[in-house]
Amino acid sequence: MAADGEGATKLITIRVTGGRTEAEARQVGLSVANSNLVKTAVFGNDPNWGRILCAVGYSGVDLDQDTVEVSLCGTPIYGKGKGIPFEDGALSEAMKAKEIDIDVDLKSGSACIEIFTCDLTYEYVRLNAEYTT
Repeated sequence: MAADGEGATKLITIRVTGGRTEAEARQVGLSVANSNLVKTAVFGNDPNWGRILCAVGYSGVDLDQDTVEVSLCGTPIYGKGKGIPFEDGALSEAMKAKEIDIDVDLKSGSACIEIFTCDLTYEYVRLNAEYTT
């Protein structure tokens, strides 16, 4: 269903592991999935780990940013409290795929969750701007 969102061009799979509880992992996953900044970064093929980490941070889950790890399209991009060097061009190219994986390891337990969402596109804005009730 997420892949068939209004104007969607990409399916985003968010996997959160290492949560203390499944509810905690879900809360982090939904925060990332519902972030317009994450969705637009995916649409624009922008490997911006700051947008993902920001969404993790404002999830409200108590976590240690120095232990959280984030990967995008299988490429580690954040860990040990800082960005991990990666080849921007290669990762941006990988993000042109129709299916994008975002993996977040909270490193605080064994609970995990998988959430699906889609990118936020110009077409989504156009469709909803033209819609009247």
